[in-house]
Amino acid sequence: MVTLSSKQDTGKLKATEETALLSDSTVSRTSQATDDSENSLQDFESQQQQQQQPAHKISYYLYFSHFLSTWNARVLEYGAVLFLAEMVPNTFLPLSLYAFFRSLTAIIFSHKLGLYIDHTNRLEVVRTSIVHQRIAVVTTCFLLWLMALLLKPQRGDSNAEMIAMTFESSLELNPLVYSAKFNILMALLIICACVERLCATMNLVSVERDWVVVIAGNDSRFLQILNARMRRIDLFCKLLGPLAISYLDAWLPLVGLIWILLLWNFGSMFIEYFTIEKVYQAFDELQEDKPALQPTTDLPNPATTQGSRVGILSKLISWLYLNFVSPFTFYFDHKMVLVSFSLSILYLTVLSFGPQMVSFLLFQGRSPIEVGLLRTVSVICELSTTFLSPWVMGFTGPLYSGAIFILWQVTCLVAGLSLAWPQLGTDPRGALYLVVGVILSRIGLWGFDLSAQVLIQNGVEAENRARFSSAEAACQSFFELVSFAQTMKWSTPQEFKYPAIVSMISVIIAALVYFVYVLKKTVL
Repeated sequence: MVTLSSKQDTGKLKATEETALLSDSTVSRTSQATDDSENSLQDFESQQQQQQQPAHKISYYLYFSHFLSTWNARVLEYGAVLFLAEMVPNTFLPLSLYAFFRSLTAIIFSHKLGLYIDHTNRLEVVRTSIVHQRIAVVTTCFLLWLMALLLKPQRGDSNAEMIAMTFESSLELNPLVYSAKFNILMALLIICACVERLCATMNLVSVERDWVVVIAGNDSRFLQILNARMRRIDLFCKLLGPLAISYLDAWLPLVGLIWILLLWNFGSMFIEYFTIEKVYQAFDELQEDKPALQPTTDLPNPATTQGSRVGILSKLISWLYLNFVSPFTFYFDHKMVLVSFSLSILYLTVLSFGPQMVSFLLFQGRSPIEVGLLRTVSVICELSTTFLSPWVMGFTGPLYSGAIFILWQVTCLVAGLSLAWPQLGTDPRGALYLVVGVILSRIGLWGFDLSAQVLIQNGVEAENRARFSSAEAACQSFFELVSFAQTMKWSTPQEFKYPAIVSMISVIIAALVYFVYVLKKTVL
C-alpha cells in the first residue's frame, strides 16, 4: 500500500510539473505573440510614416507648380487691365468686353472641358493646360505690344505719370486706319483671353479637385493642409502679383514691361511643365486609370427621331442638350449641389476689391495709393483665413465651419452696407463704412470657400469630379456675367448702391442655400 501510494504521489508530481511546463510554454508563446504583434504594429506605423513623408515632401513640387500657374494668371489678369487702361483711357468698354467674353467662354465650353478631363490621362490634361495657357499669354503680350505701337501712348520723363494720346484723338487723326486695326487686335486679344480662361479652368479643376484628393488619399487632415496651402499661394500671388506689375509699370516703358511679361511666361512654361511631371511620377495613384464614367442614357437620339436622315434642327437640339442641358441636369441632381451652388452664388458681387469697387473708390476721391493699401489689408485678412480655417475645421468639421464662416460674411456685409447706405455714392465717409465691412467679410468668404471645397472633394465621386467641377465653374462664370451686367446698367458712382444691395442679397441667398444643406445632413 505504501509503495502504491508513493507511486501515485510520484505520478501526480510529474503531472503537476508537466502542467507547469505547459503553462510556462503557453505564457511564453503568448508573450512572444504579443511582442510580435506590437512589433508588427510599430513596423506598420513606421511604414505609414515613411510613406507619408515622401508625400509631404513631393507636395512642395505641387505647390511650386501651382505658384507659377497662379502667379502668371494673376499678373496677366491685372496687367491686361492696366495696359488697356493706359492705351485706351476714359472708357471701360474694352475692359468690359475682355472680361465678359472670358466668362462666357467658360460657360459655353464647360461640358466639353469636363469630358476631356474625364477621358484623358491626368498628366496629359495638366500639361496641355500649361502649354496652351502660356501660348495664349505670350500671344496676348504680343498683341498688346502691337496695340501699344498702334496707339503710341507717351509718358513723361519720370515715368510716374502717362501723358496719353487717347483713343478718341487717335480716331480723329485717322479714323478708318486706327479703328479697323484696333478692332482686329481687340478681337484677337479676346480670343486669346478665352483660350487662357479655358486652360486656367482646366488646370484648376484637374489639380485642385482631382490631383489633391488623390495625393491626400484617406488622410483628411493632409487634404485640409493641402487645400489651405494651395489657397495661401493663390492669395500670396493675388497680393504681390499686382503690386509687382504696378511697381515695374512706374519705372519701365510700357513696351518694355510687356516684353518682360512675355519672356517670363515663355520661360516659366518649361519649369512648370517638368515640375508637374515630377509630382505625377511620385504617386502611383495618379498614374492609375480614372474610374469609368457612368453611361448617360437620357440623351436624345436624333437617329431614332428622324430615321436614317438627321436634320440640321435635330443636330442643333442634340448639341444644345448635350452641352447645356445634360451637364446641368447631372449637376443639379447631385447630392453636393447645394454646397457648390451656394459657393457659386457668391460670385455675383461687386463688394470685393475687383474692378468695380476699385473704380468706385477712385471716383470717390481716393488716391491709387490709398486703394492699394486697402486692397493689401483685404488680402492679408484673406491670407490669415488659410491659417484659421483648418484650425476651425479641426474643431467643428467642415460642415459647421462653413456655416460659421458664411454667417460671419453675411453679418459683416449687412452691417457695413447698412451704415454706408445713407451716404453711399454722395459722401466718402459712406464708402469707408462699406470698405471696413467688405474687408472683414473676406475672412468669412475664404473660410467658407475652404470648408465647401473639402465637402465637395469628399462628396463627389471620383469618376464625376471633372464633370461636376466643370458645371460648377460654368455656374460661377454665369454669376460673374451677371455681376458685370449690373454695373453696365448702373454705371455711375451715385448708382453703385444698387449693385451693392444686389450683392448683399446674393450673399444672404447663398447662406440660406447652404443652411438648407446643413439641415438636410443633420436633421432630415
